Amino acid sequence: MTLKIYRDPSSASNPHLFYTKHVTIDWLIDFNRKVLSGYCILHLQANDTVAKPSDFIILDTRDINVKKVSFGDLELNFEFGDKNFAGQALKISLSNIVNLDSIKELNLKIEYETSPDASALQWFEPKTTLGKKYPYLFSQCQAIHARSILPCQDTPMVKFTYEASVTVQKPLTVLMSAVNTGKEETNEGFRYCFLQKIKIPSYLIAIVGGDLVSRELGPISRVWTEREMIEKCAWEFADVDQMVKEAESLAGEYVWGRYDILVLPPTFPFGGMENPCLTFVTPTLIAGDRSLVSVIQHEIAHSWTGNLVTNCSWEHFWLNEGFTKFLENKLVGINQKSELYRQFECIDGWRCLVEAVKDFGDKSPLTQLECPLDQVDPDDAFSSIPYEKGHSLLFYLEQLLGGVDVFNKYLRAHIERFKGLSIDTDDWKNFLYEYFNDKKEILDSVDWNAWLKSPGMPPITLKFEETLANQVKDLAEKLASEEIVRKENIFDEFSSDQKRELISQLLNKEPLSCSKIDLLNKYYKFGESQNSEILFRWIRLCIKAKWEPILQTALKFVTDQGRMKFTRPVYKDLYAWNFSRQAAIDNFLKQREFMHKTTASLVAKDLNISN
Repeated sequence: MTLKIYRDPSSASNPHLFYTKHVTIDWLIDFNRKVLSGYCILHLQANDTVAKPSDFIILDTRDINVKKVSFGDLELNFEFGDKNFAGQALKISLSNIVNLDSIKELNLKIEYETSPDASALQWFEPKTTLGKKYPYLFSQCQAIHARSILPCQDTPMVKFTYEASVTVQKPLTVLMSAVNTGKEETNEGFRYCFLQKIKIPSYLIAIVGGDLVSRELGPISRVWTEREMIEKCAWEFADVDQMVKEAESLAGEYVWGRYDILVLPPTFPFGGMENPCLTFVTPTLIAGDRSLVSVIQHEIAHSWTGNLVTNCSWEHFWLNEGFTKFLENKLVGINQKSELYRQFECIDGWRCLVEAVKDFGDKSPLTQLECPLDQVDPDDAFSSIPYEKGHSLLFYLEQLLGGVDVFNKYLRAHIERFKGLSIDTDDWKNFLYEYFNDKKEILDSVDWNAWLKSPGMPPITLKFEETLANQVKDLAEKLASEEIVRKENIFDEFSSDQKRELISQLLNKEPLSCSKIDLLNKYYKFGESQNSEILFRWIRLCIKAKWEPILQTALKFVTDQGRMKFTRPVYKDLYAWNFSRQAAIDNFLKQREFMHKTTASLVAKDLNISN
């Protein structure tokens, strides 16, 4: 089998010579030095291009101390390329290998240790954990951070299986994005073993180590977190097995064996991360009423779109996130037993898209679905655009090609066709034409260039069913235009999502007066909500109104959690307001060392603070 090669400006690796089939990892977690030390073995398969002795195996790295590279008993020479935003290329010479042209498999052992500043890793001192007794570690390898924990072909076009042995001090627990195959006691502590039998890209390697406990949720699922919050988490995610079954009804068999959830410390920069067998989620989902579990539905959907069918590079990120957002909204409708709830989610997504395009500017290439990333860090390009613009394209095609039932069958066929593979937009589009071969004229009527390669909003303004939204719209109009003398009765009938939407609609209007904010605060008590989505929008609404009492609430919000979806917009809003600008800068500088590296780097740019 050969590997199809795609363009990937975010990787220096050269899988056209040899590509990774399997990885063996052996790590010791050193909390004192904040490094992973040990080795990895890359099991490489020869590709179509025959390697010559003058060639190099080129791997991606970032701040990794490589001590030795060997092929069997043969030590190989290596050198590093120049540093840039993507790290450093590790060039391993093949000149010492005899009969290279006849070698089909190349097993390279690389002995190394990571840097204390590895961009994929966040280390916690005991005092910063809930229990205050033991240290904690977690990884975030998406998009191009796997190269900071092992030398690898850090491009999603390459997918491989992996096994790992990880040693950690007692009494800590280690989990990975793989199935646990054993645990033994050693002189150094506990040694945990893992196996991932399904091919994954490098960005889905994940590790966590800490004082973790778990509760069983169902036959295939457990929730893991620090012991101090395990009961809350177990209650919040009790329905996850049912959610997996609902996803199977759309996407096909769930093939990963386990669907465990890890609730991370508050600094985790994303809502969730779809690591196979072990989804990472932010504690901001713990609302006490299961109102934010749509994030879990999103991560479950990634088990098919993203993890099984993968974008070949970050320039085609919409193939991961647009498809997954599309599936997520369908799952919301299934879970709520009404298409109205799916449509309601679509309305909120369209608003997020409008805001993201406005944020980047409608001429920015970063608002394209096929997003050019030459000399651009994928983290800097991250936004809701691939999610919501990608979703919008699929929603439009569903309407165009025959509706929900017809398109659901296509979705299943898409997953079946490309499972286990990495693809680009052309691969997707070619299969779309192949599947709907009797509707070529309809497909030809789509303005593909505008959808895929042009910046700004989509060429079509989508229409959604607005029954649920109109209930909210009527109240928003009343609150904005009339005197507030009490809480309206219909508000208590709203779902959490409708309350979220209510504040979103108020945000889209002219700034409210401070006196009106006072009355909203008095009667509707948005500032007391345990739902992070509601509190986030309330804070932004108050800042827009220049309501000064919100400052301490806003600063506490960006300090208590580090989810970029929340943290960056609030810091931007605070910076744009003269009253709060210096307080935002001071708060960031004080908290910076406790934040996730990716979040801290991007917020620093938002606040015009140099590194």
